[in-house]
Amino acid sequence: MFHGVGFDVQNMRLEERDLVGRLDSVRADQTRIGSIIKDRARFPNEKEIEELFLQAATKDAEFAKDRGIIDEIREAKVPRGTPIIQLIFKR
Repeated sequence: MFHGVGFDVQNMRLEERDLVGRLDSVRADQTRIGSIIKDRARFPNEKEIEELFLQAATKDAEFAKDRGIIDEIREAKVPRGTPIIQLIFKR
């Protein structure tokens, strides 16, 4: 899933200067992420990358392969008895 950069607000009072600062930070992060995607994947134009942030849409594996985000699609084969570890991160 591609989506825009955001931040959570809980029990905060935000004034205009705070909002402007947060918006600048969100835009800078999205620009940085967009430039990494542009440099490392195959998107026909920057507008398509910008639209990914706004759409917040899930794309399929073929989309990822066509754009060079992944190299191949194949079945994952996990040998029997391989330990599976679940990682859960909480802030």
